[in-house]
Amino acid sequence: MSISEKYIAELYNKIQEERPIIHCITNAVTVNDCANILLATGASPTMAHHPLEVEEITAGTKALVCNFGAIADYEAMEKAGRVADELGHAIVIDPVGVSGSSYRREKCQTLIENIHPTCIRGNYSEIRALMEHCSTVTGVDSGDKNLDTEAMRQYADKYHLIMIASGEKDIITDGTAIYICENGDAKMAKITGGVFGNRAFRAERSSLLCVCWNCRRTCIGKNRCMWRWNHDVPQLFH
Repeated sequence: MSISEKYIAELYNKIQEERPIIHCITNAVTVNDCANILLATGASPTMAHHPLEVEEITAGTKALVCNFGAIADYEAMEKAGRVADELGHAIVIDPVGVSGSSYRREKCQTLIENIHPTCIRGNYSEIRALMEHCSTVTGVDSGDKNLDTEAMRQYADKYHLIMIASGEKDIITDGTAIYICENGDAKMAKITGGVFGNRAFRAERSSLLCVCWNCRRTCIGKNRCMWRWNHDVPQLFH
């Protein structure tokens, strides 16, 4: 698939017009840059972390980003995630460090099952660790290039979400199709903040999710929901 410059401009113009508030629960290394990138795209960031306020804060926003580099704020992620899920907001989970921490993997998997995220974005090692339930590397800036794309598609299909593995080549799947974006760079792993270039733009993607992605939520049971995606969604990454 291809995408025109006009279409890209329309997406960003829509963000500028709506100025969606994005709630980010992220780590100290990236919090300032994530906020500035959201401002630069036309969105409005809020970085509330306290568990006693996040439910109220999230209720007044359009999307939620949960970065597992802020694992100490897991309670806040749970509370904010439940509210965002109930309100139908876009939710992005960044599984920072799950490749080297069984605690983070367990908590991340639990959060995925409880708040039904719209999108998961991690590096290759983090995505593989989630899928295989095992340690793949120590650290967050891994150069691991071994990834089963079919397993990734199946995982996305099982949890009804979009999954993105970022690296020199980004792999994107909505559980149906698999797309490859070749606009990355291997040197991104050498930037502070856990592949910061991608981790920060994870915040930008949340603003695109909440104003530009044509998705609708369909309940198929008391406690289970399914996301159905418009076929234009993968074009954003081509």
